[in-house]
Amino acid sequence: MSRSLKFIIVVLPLIFSMCKKKTTLEKASELIEKGRYLQAIKEVKKGLLKDSLNANLYIQLCQAYIGADSLLKASNIFLDLYNLDSTKADNEKLKIYLAEFLGLEPYKTTRITRTRSNEFGPYPTSSGVYFASYRGGRSNIYRLTAGKIRRIIKGGGWNSNPVPVSGGLCYSSGFDRAEEIYLYDFKTRRKKRLTNNEEGDYPSAVNGKGDKLLFLSHVDGDWDIYLMDLTTGEQRAVTRNDHLDGDATFTPDEKRIIFVSKIEGAERIVISDLKGKIKEVLPIPEGRHPSFVDSGRIIYQAKGGRDWDLYLYDLKARKRLILTRNKREDYRPRTDFRNKRVYFVRKIRRQWDIHMIDLNLPIETERLIEEIKMLTGREKEVS
Repeated sequence: MSRSLKFIIVVLPLIFSMCKKKTTLEKASELIEKGRYLQAIKEVKKGLLKDSLNANLYIQLCQAYIGADSLLKASNIFLDLYNLDSTKADNEKLKIYLAEFLGLEPYKTTRITRTRSNEFGPYPTSSGVYFASYRGGRSNIYRLTAGKIRRIIKGGGWNSNPVPVSGGLCYSSGFDRAEEIYLYDFKTRRKKRLTNNEEGDYPSAVNGKGDKLLFLSHVDGDWDIYLMDLTTGEQRAVTRNDHLDGDATFTPDEKRIIFVSKIEGAERIVISDLKGKIKEVLPIPEGRHPSFVDSGRIIYQAKGGRDWDLYLYDLKARKRLILTRNKREDYRPRTDFRNKRVYFVRKIRRQWDIHMIDLNLPIETERLIEEIKMLTGREKEVS
């Protein structure tokens, strides 16, 4: 076969495919990704003049209006999309950002404890959700499994910060900021003291195997993060600085940690390696209790006005989503990686109970439609 013939057969089709004119959907998608929302709106509107029943164009137009902060127009387009094709309107990305626009919680939230005590520090595992419960001057540790609550640790004083580990449970116990870390063995039902410092020690997270414990300690005069090998008992400092460090958890690959550090007088969320070398300071002011939801997103607690709410942050897109809107406080989120459920404590009136956000269940489309109809004045419209 001659070279010229090979060129015609192999190269020319590639050239033609590269020169192929982009569709309206492709153009609009690129513009939205680049943040050029007004241009994307114009592009999609031109496409709708030629194909007014294309549901995918309505989806992109709604995305563009959301990006351009045009709530009313985005809501009207979403309602048009729903009337055109209700299955296409069941788009998670559209629904969660419209819900945020409308001041709604974007994912389903469920209350999972209803006791007369105050619950704190939920930590989900495959065997259940461990938490501390305070009542009558005492704090004990419980496990919630399939709706049933069982007490695991009891005794006088303050038992809190449960962290399930291989074969047992680590927790802090003591009085007046002098808590120490203990290990409760599930098999022998015996407790073993792991730290012995004059100041407080508090466990915060464990790795996937359950043999490496992150904890907070004031042993050197500053609050620093430490790593303990539960097999050998060896302890070493991860951070050693003049800042207040805390709330440490592992990244999904367990090669780094994410924590809060009081840098330059303000609490910032930081990612570092296991030797304390800072890799990234996230542009999140006054965030607390960060933990990864998956490899690309974190959840954290921050003040939304006067109250503490929970936020979901996309590390790649640098976008923040408000997850909760409680008039009181939502506190200390912790993610179950297995099923993308977030456990946290919520204050309702004077009561702290554990709640759960299911990130697999975005807001129901029908509820969103009802809110949009009221906003747009299209309540009487038949869908």
